[in-house]
Amino acid sequence: MPTVLGLAGVQAPSTMDGISSAGHLIADTAAAPVPTRQLLELEGSLSVGSSGWRKMQLIEYCGLGDVARYQHLEDTANNTFRALRVIDGKHNLKLVEFTDVGNWHFEKRADEYELFDLGTDP
Repeated sequence: MPTVLGLAGVQAPSTMDGISSAGHLIADTAAAPVPTRQLLELEGSLSVGSSGWRKMQLIEYCGLGDVARYQHLEDTANNTFRALRVIDGKHNLKLVEFTDVGNWHFEKRADEYELFDLGTDP
């Protein structure tokens, strides 16, 4: 949401979760609308790699169950996972835990774990 607000030239409230990445989406800030350009200039000190930029992200997805579209199964209950991405200049890692929707709270061990070092094996 902070990115959407940033593109609109509106500063996200301090109570809102997240950081705007609008500055990384606009190639020509001079062509951006005035409110957006002013906000991007104000937030210009926050760039990828700076100390304020997040280096980790938690990603969660809860499988919807058997969802078929056009005679093709697109989702299942066991397509539930949590992933942690770490990109800190030294590492580019992705750790994923797969489970079933019935174990969303991970009260039992995950069904499968995967760790990817995307820096050495993209």
